[in-house]
Amino acid sequence: GVSDYSCVEGELCRHPEDIYIDGEFLKQVGSVSDVVPGTFYFDYDNDKVYIADNPDGHTVEISVCPYAFSSDANDVTIRNIVFEKYACPAQHAPVHVGRGASGWVVENNEMRLNHGCGLELRSRCTARNNHIHHNGQKGIGVGGDDILVEDNEIAYNRIEAVGYEWGWEAGGSKFWGTDGLVLRNNYVHHNDGPGLWTDGGNNNTLFEGNLIDSNAHAGIFHEISGAAIIRCNIIRDNGTAFDTWLWGAQIQLAAASNTEVVNNVVQVSANGGNGITIIQQDRGRFEARDCSVHHNQIICKGTGGLTGGAADHEPGLFFGEYNNMFDYNYYHVADASGMYWQWEDGEVDLDGFKAFGFEANAAIDTDIDAAYSFPDCIGERDTVSITVSRDTLSEDDPDGVTVTVSRRGQGTDPFVVRLDAGGNAGPGQDYEGVLDSVTLDAAPSSAEMKLTPVDDGVLEFNELISISVPLSLSYLSDPAENDIAIVLTDNDTLDKSSAVPLPAGSIRHFLCLHGKNDSLYVQRDGGHVLTDYLGGESTVMPHSGDKVTIGTENCTWRAATDEDGVWMDDESKSQFLNYFSIWLISDGPRNIRVMCRHDDGIALWHGDRLLLREWGWDMGEEDTTGLITLDGHARFLFKALGDGPPNMFSARFADENGEDVEGLQYMLDPVSNAQDIRSFSAPAAVTPFCIRTSGMQGAVFHVWAQGDHTISVYSLDGSLVCRFEDNHPAIHTVPGHKLVPGTYIVRFAGRAYLLSRKLVVLR
Repeated sequence: GVSDYSCVEGELCRHPEDIYIDGEFLKQVGSVSDVVPGTFYFDYDNDKVYIADNPDGHTVEISVCPYAFSSDANDVTIRNIVFEKYACPAQHAPVHVGRGASGWVVENNEMRLNHGCGLELRSRCTARNNHIHHNGQKGIGVGGDDILVEDNEIAYNRIEAVGYEWGWEAGGSKFWGTDGLVLRNNYVHHNDGPGLWTDGGNNNTLFEGNLIDSNAHAGIFHEISGAAIIRCNIIRDNGTAFDTWLWGAQIQLAAASNTEVVNNVVQVSANGGNGITIIQQDRGRFEARDCSVHHNQIICKGTGGLTGGAADHEPGLFFGEYNNMFDYNYYHVADASGMYWQWEDGEVDLDGFKAFGFEANAAIDTDIDAAYSFPDCIGERDTVSITVSRDTLSEDDPDGVTVTVSRRGQGTDPFVVRLDAGGNAGPGQDYEGVLDSVTLDAAPSSAEMKLTPVDDGVLEFNELISISVPLSLSYLSDPAENDIAIVLTDNDTLDKSSAVPLPAGSIRHFLCLHGKNDSLYVQRDGGHVLTDYLGGESTVMPHSGDKVTIGTENCTWRAATDEDGVWMDDESKSQFLNYFSIWLISDGPRNIRVMCRHDDGIALWHGDRLLLREWGWDMGEEDTTGLITLDGHARFLFKALGDGPPNMFSARFADENGEDVEGLQYMLDPVSNAQDIRSFSAPAAVTPFCIRTSGMQGAVFHVWAQGDHTISVYSLDGSLVCRFEDNHPAIHTVPGHKLVPGTYIVRFAGRAYLLSRKLVVLR
């Protein structure tokens, strides 16, 4: 097998199969003549492996199985298992959470000696108390929303013999496309790459209480991402392998914005590394701005170790207008007059750094051996009150109403209220009160529900509330006495009689967002597509003809039809970005999932809940959401992301087993203009065609593809003749003896720029 990859040298790291002698990786080489002790050659054509080490008295093992668990199911728990020596490709792990799965809990396990990752997670998953070590590419990989990674040990990942390039994606971890990611109380050490690395589209991230020690590159690396809080971590002796410019910092912000770095203990080794740095580079819409670094203990054991900022793109804006700040930090350095800071063109001492407007309230000494901590990093347990108020009367409930407040989502997860001691929003703590109900009188009235955090809990807050009546809802923290507004879910019923049921097939009709010249509109900034340009996307409730102003552009929602059910831009994504809205109607309660194919990024909302967000190609597989309960009407908002060639995508609604759902109806407008609904039949980027042969002829397929692709040849009775899989341009040949005279169906799955085939006489 092969995988996506970036190797230090050559291409052999892309092969996930490994040889181990006494539990140690051997290095793969490209030919038999290159085999020496400590290496192996895998002859894939003849299914043979060559080694030079004498196996007598040693344990020699080969990995062949990619996954221990691979599933699209929701709410799976995996506990107390050792996962070792799996041939999982890069960016994959023995525990493979399917693209549409969510709610997995992976705890008290050991992941070691696997080719790719030790563990990968998706939305609403938890990794707790796992030992993840000595994996070939990286320890943990995560993409999705509301993910918790806590109390894990992540160590000694990225193995030199396996050969992945750390700057691509290797080391302790890499997180991408997350919202609400919590990294808490993890011990991350001695990884040959960054420790905790959030790279690409991460928002509302919390790094808290982690010990990050002796990683070869940055300790915390928050890159090409949005809002984050980095607090109460101990980060020491990282970045000694690569500390040129301002890289290799204990805390490194690069093209990241709206990040607060507070109450951390940071130690720079005498052997190299840097302190806390902010770096501006050309990363499109992502800019290094509005970052605040304050109240940290920064220890420099030697004469080096820089704190500050640097830019190789738009330096005038970065140094002059981007509102980054350093203040109230405590510096403990070997030389109080040393140049431990950098801003604009060079290194400066503390007075020089202050001259740029920073560190007016800083302190400095030469005590580099003392132990430092922050008492503010310890939270206290207390009760949080929810106040529910009924402000208006309703004809539907003249005699009063019982209000149930519950966690929004699937399954039986505990109710979660999260509020820090200052009443500020942030990810955090489960509470003992899992549900509560109150009854309000017909007249305007209010009632209170109490929720108490679990033992040793920290008061934190997250908007995970739904209520089913027209009420106002607020949180009240007893010690802080702060009210926080909550967005409510609209659960009004819809008259289902106006929709006409039709059989299953393709979804052909959507409401599309159009801009000037009747084209699908995307806002651009300096030549870059702003994929997040429509503010408040989750609350958009469009009707046909509705107007929306985006920047200075007046846009209109209009009905559109695409007969093949495969949606795409009518020009490249450097010109357009698509939004589509559809209302789905069910005549009774049922569980469904949405299954999508896409050439590039896609996001999908159900009401105001983000179901799916993927940042690239689907790798030839349907992306699948978790199960959604339908009863009455529901709104789905699709958004095609990306910046490049056209982004085709298609979608279908399926049951728990992935089969097309019948008996659903849909409409483009929740008031009128009912239309038909069908689940799709033509996946994006899948092309069927026929070949015909007579006599001893074979077929040759030339594929120029980007990423993984598969060619399958079937006889007309549906039996598989042969299949080819690869991830780069290739020529595939079907021998003539496999093709008796007749007609064959060929299916290509992947992302190809060129696909040709011909019949040849094979001798």
